[in-house]
Amino acid sequence: MSYKLHFFLVCFILLIMTSCREASDKKSLSYEISHKKNSNDALLQVDMNFEASEDGTTTLIYQDKAWGQDSLFNSIRDIRLLSEGKLRIERDSNKIVVEHDPSMERLKISYTLEQDYKGPTTSRKVYRPIIQPEYFQVFGQNLLILPESATNNEAFDLSITWSVPEKDYSLQSSFGNHQRNQIISDVTQDELYSSVFVGGDFRIHDMDLQGNQVALAIRDSWEAFDDSTMVELLKNTLMAQRKFWNDHSQPYFSVTMIPIFEPNGSSWQGTGLTNSFALAASNNEYLEVQGLVYLLNHELQHNWIGLTIKNDNEEEQYWFSEGFTDYYTMKNIAINRIYDLDEKFFIQEFNSKLKNLYKSPVVASPNSEINYDNFWKDRHYSDLPYLRGAVFAFILDQQIQRDSNGGKSLDDVMKQLHENSDTKLSHPYFVKTVNPYLKEDFEPFFNRHIVDGEPFEMETIFKDLGLDYQVSDSIPQLNDTPLNISKLGFTSPAP
Repeated sequence: MSYKLHFFLVCFILLIMTSCREASDKKSLSYEISHKKNSNDALLQVDMNFEASEDGTTTLIYQDKAWGQDSLFNSIRDIRLLSEGKLRIERDSNKIVVEHDPSMERLKISYTLEQDYKGPTTSRKVYRPIIQPEYFQVFGQNLLILPESATNNEAFDLSITWSVPEKDYSLQSSFGNHQRNQIISDVTQDELYSSVFVGGDFRIHDMDLQGNQVALAIRDSWEAFDDSTMVELLKNTLMAQRKFWNDHSQPYFSVTMIPIFEPNGSSWQGTGLTNSFALAASNNEYLEVQGLVYLLNHELQHNWIGLTIKNDNEEEQYWFSEGFTDYYTMKNIAINRIYDLDEKFFIQEFNSKLKNLYKSPVVASPNSEINYDNFWKDRHYSDLPYLRGAVFAFILDQQIQRDSNGGKSLDDVMKQLHENSDTKLSHPYFVKTVNPYLKEDFEPFFNRHIVDGEPFEMETIFKDLGLDYQVSDSIPQLNDTPLNISKLGFTSPAP
């Protein structure tokens, strides 16, 4: 054998050994899940296979509190160890601990997941496991128990085998659809927790957007619209947003939609997730499609504001991730004439936010009071970052356009934040990014109104920006005059 051939052979063997070692080092686990049902009840049966810890104590994690919900352990039943050893549940610390022989390489447990409430699903129950004979919707953090070794936010692999009927049974998740044998590679704890899995009597609509797959899974017969309306809304919204961000990199995106019970009015809500968006709405004659348009645009905008451009400290920057998302929801709809809504819709929505902000009992609260407990427990604090942030984004957008004689806008700031999305959005970083677009130092204004919570002096601001307004019920409101429409820059729909 020649020296060169021997050298390349050795290198090839080392490469294979390194690749195998890297693959074996990556934590992997598998689940087999079946949807068991009868005429009155249903559950998900989960069998889990995972790597054992070398010290003989393997800890598993299941979150008892998340997304404003508590006592999520109530959904987990009949946890059994299928390997030799002992199992104990430490609910207060979100742990399931398995004691076993240190020589064991892998372990198996089984558990059932059940809907832990009776009666119809309302808006308050959407973020809990929903498991009915006809269908299920479960978020990743509620479906999958994870080994503690997989919760350090390093990537790992997992597989899910769905033991469900082949006929008249749909499957869709944040990681793909129509897959009964699912391989999820290089996923982190955060990505898995922020995912959704649905199955059962869903209708799945597959769409192609510039070579990327988008799938809508929807169930029930809706009184206010048909499936084609939602398909068109989804396509138009995603195309407009991806064009704005010049980002067509997402090969797959899932949208799920389920009905919720609301007998006396219209209700809708949704949440942006990993590669996906989960939507729930009241299925009755009162449902307003325009509200769904707004919700869909808001939540899909989170693909960039909130998920790509991440907050440095979640609640501390909700004025940005929620408020700026609301602003770009209004702006995106108006510019692109989504559902035939235009600049007058923008002014109407902006005035509504301004009015609600002025009337909020916490309008002057400092940003530090928008914390986890207040945000999830007090509706006024829940609304505050949306309202304050959206009004702030409008003011900043107009100031940048004024100072640059129309050459720049807040769009340029957002695209710069997107390009540098490896840096999380903190207050100093945001001020530093914005300052070059303005003639005066932006930090005092930012600290006064965002950090300290001092209400905006909108009459003075409208005058400085040269915008038409009127005062109604002591609240300044934009007029939908040609001057204002021209200054907003919404003169024609995007091509």
